[in-house]
Amino acid sequence: MNIPSHCPDPIDLEACFDHSLPEAELAPIRRHVDRCPDCTASLESLRRLEQVCRALAPAEADAQLEERILARWTSVSASPPPTLRSRRLWRVAAAAAVIVAVAMAWILWPDGGPAKPSLIRGQGAQGPLAQEKVEPGDPSPNTPIQEPLEEAVPLSPRERAKALLVAYTADEDVDAFWNRFVDVASEEGSPLRVLKDLAAEEGPAGENALRVFSEREPLQAGRVLQRAFESAHHRPLALELCTVLDPARARKLIAHALTLPELQEDAIRQAGILADAHLLPDLAEVALERPELGDVIRQALQSIPGRESLELIVELHRQGATNGLPALFARGAEANDLLRDRVEPGSLSQASLELELLARLGDRGVVPLLKGRLRRGQLPLSERELIGSALARVGGFEAARTLVELVRSDAPGGSISLREEWLREFDADEAAGLIAQASASANPFERSALLEMAARIGGEAVVGELSELALGRDRRLTALAIRALGLVDHSSALVPLASLLTVPREDVRSAAIRAIGRLGDSAGAALLVERLRRENRGLRAELVDALAALPDDAVALPALIRALGFRDVAARAHQYLQERTGQALPARPRAWESWLQDRTEAGSAPAVKETPDQK
Repeated sequence: MNIPSHCPDPIDLEACFDHSLPEAELAPIRRHVDRCPDCTASLESLRRLEQVCRALAPAEADAQLEERILARWTSVSASPPPTLRSRRLWRVAAAAAVIVAVAMAWILWPDGGPAKPSLIRGQGAQGPLAQEKVEPGDPSPNTPIQEPLEEAVPLSPRERAKALLVAYTADEDVDAFWNRFVDVASEEGSPLRVLKDLAAEEGPAGENALRVFSEREPLQAGRVLQRAFESAHHRPLALELCTVLDPARARKLIAHALTLPELQEDAIRQAGILADAHLLPDLAEVALERPELGDVIRQALQSIPGRESLELIVELHRQGATNGLPALFARGAEANDLLRDRVEPGSLSQASLELELLARLGDRGVVPLLKGRLRRGQLPLSERELIGSALARVGGFEAARTLVELVRSDAPGGSISLREEWLREFDADEAAGLIAQASASANPFERSALLEMAARIGGEAVVGELSELALGRDRRLTALAIRALGLVDHSSALVPLASLLTVPREDVRSAAIRAIGRLGDSAGAALLVERLRRENRGLRAELVDALAALPDDAVALPALIRALGFRDVAARAHQYLQERTGQALPARPRAWESWLQDRTEAGSAPAVKETPDQK
């Protein structure tokens, strides 16, 4: 056995352990042990061995073991049995010899010590212990002893502190928990130091250590959380806690986390909680790289105050990285002010997105702005269409009225008409407001435009209000209301018009005839044909004109052929028939009826043969 020359002899180390040498001789050995890891480990092994021996040597077993050892050595030695005093001395000496032998084997064994069963039971050893007979009731030599050893060794203060942290829950009183933790961790040293060390470990104990430290020492938690962020396991929790406790440090951690794909979503949420505008460029970069995180980024931007975040929301919406409408809705008037500022100067075509967003936000403050742009004149058709779409989306009476002004105004770049998709944005209440405004207006052009807009919005309520106006005393307003009834896309509009055909006033009947022609359905055509027999010669011409205005040939052609039977309007009806069909037939109803029947059976207009009259 080779013992390093610079280390103390194992016997001296044992003396250092049990203080069996004078203090003057122990001092240099202790100084050496403090500097030598090997000797420190050897002393620690002796301490553990002492615990093991104490755990394995209960008082009841000592007497039996003593009797067996004394009996064995009595049979070997010729000397007389020892007295009681010498027996006690021998027992102490034997126990010391066992401890020293085991300690020396533990210290000097190349692999850190022999197998424990061979030390305890003497397996493979030479001497009387190798011949020991197992007495009844003694443990078997082959019985494993590792489990009793592990149960006998108590937990260290650090391990007990760790077990406390594993059991800690967020709803537990942190002050009560801290008192228990201090009682345990104080045996190891400073409780805060133990807590810091455990916070560096992975698993539930480390996470709860971070939570407890943040609660107990919020001023010092920033550095601990930054160190915890270096561990991939603790990064999300470190971000969350640091955002609340140390915003300046959290901003740096979040900026770094935004560059790590696996942490970007957590970092975006914490950026929204931190609400720091310095993180906007980093958020914009992530939004463009990962559009699938658009909703998370939008929620974060919604929480960051300031004009810069609003501008970023608009730009990301423009590029399709996120839907900015919910965030803009949440910012209310602040968002409306920004968008109006970007719409007012320059070309509307360049600010078309801002104008669309304003309209979708329902900002009625944009209506005066658009009305002012209209009155400047000289707007290209593309900008006029943008204004029309925006007004329709904003809705409301003022928007509807401005839309009427847009349609009625003259435009050098081309005229614009009401579109069905615009009209669908308005409801009956707005139409009623337009009708009321028309009733109060003295401008005939404005009246006509407002009533036309209301009629195009349509609905049964609109029909009723226009019918009341049609029966009023103001003849100009009456004519405009009847005309508007002809623009209503609703079957109920034919009922008041049919009743107006019977009123004594000829101007009312004339307006009703034209309105029914604009409705263009078969029921209205039958009413007009029936009125041919009852109306005077002046209104018959208007009836033929109304029949010719019917858009559907299947309705208009039979009605015009019926009109050929009235001499005073036959020529007028014949002319309309030839213009509409391109056929040169005589002005006789039967010839046109035969042609129409052949056309219907063939599915197209047949070739017309010359008649004797034509020759």
